[in-house]
Amino acid sequence: MSKVIFGQEEKYSLIKDHHCFYVYPRIIERFGVNTAVVLCYLHQLIEECGESCEDGYEWVRISVGEIGKFLCFLSKSTISKIISDLRNDGIVVTENKNESPYDRTNWYRINYERLDSLLLEDGGE
Repeated sequence: MSKVIFGQEEKYSLIKDHHCFYVYPRIIERFGVNTAVVLCYLHQLIEECGESCEDGYEWVRISVGEIGKFLCFLSKSTISKIISDLRNDGIVVTENKNESPYDRTNWYRINYERLDSLLLEDGGE
């Protein structure tokens, strides 16, 4: 494997070519690995390319299929189930904010207040 130099650190080119994001241990402890991965991926998308809407929140428009292309180790049905569970827990909010009535791609935002309250409820700091 060829090495590429970035400043003072060595990184492998395999990693350089892929998008990385953080999965927070506290979220893994509370929700499990798969749910934490999906939730943290949505958070990263909102941070990087979220759009401010009239409600004052940052939203991201993405399909379950598109999420599945990046999180290729999870099936579309698993991702849908995770999002449904997060929605039922009040952590993820979904809406259809598309102009076309034929476009059924969901828009997502994270209810950080609800997420924080659940993490604190479980003894988090």
